[in-house]
Amino acid sequence: MRTIHDENIEFRDDPLCLLVSQKIFRTFRGEKVEFNEPIEISHLPPFQKRVLEATKEIPWGTVTTYGKLADKLGNKNAARAVGNALAANPLPLIIACHRVVKSNGEIGGFGGGPELKKKLLQNEGLKFQGNRIALNQ
Repeated sequence: MRTIHDENIEFRDDPLCLLVSQKIFRTFRGEKVEFNEPIEISHLPPFQKRVLEATKEIPWGTVTTYGKLADKLGNKNAARAVGNALAANPLPLIIACHRVVKSNGEIGGFGGGPELKKKLLQNEGLKFQGNRIALNQ
């Protein structure tokens, strides 16, 4: 294993990192990619962890709303809290928070910006009516 030291940061050739980076690249090309590698989120607050675990279950090519995700977690009034938890997602794309949208079909927030979120959803085959996703897909 090769190790590079640069400014006290250690980098290692890691097959898992290589695999995940290839999957991320393929995601941007619009390929259907499943991120089923083990991830470590046990250090996160319990609510955020539950939100991210539920988000990871959203299938490729589909969306849910912040409100529906909150309801699934047992608190239909926690849509804003779900949005805040997703805004702090440490692994976007791997935990596909771009698949969660507003109840009116608007895209909502995304760390990479709304244009990237729209592009990721379009790459998954989702259709838009203007700036809103067609929620009945």
